[in-house]
Amino acid sequence: KAEAGKVGLICREHCFDANLIMRAVGDRMVISPPLIISEEEIDLLLDRASTALDKTFADVKAHGIM
Repeated sequence: KAEAGKVGLICREHCFDANLIMRAVGDRMVISPPLIISEEEIDLLLDRASTALDKTFADVKAHGIM
């Protein structure tokens, strides 16, 4: 089992790699999109977040901290 906050930090790094800024609060991720955002930008945000979460899951599973 991972220490508290470790998975959040792994995810944050994958978000940064995907050009997405999300804040790790413990093992939870927080995102604050602008109040004015286009559908195209929302799609891009969700695509990047999905990529980061998939990579986080793979890392957590590979390191046996799941």
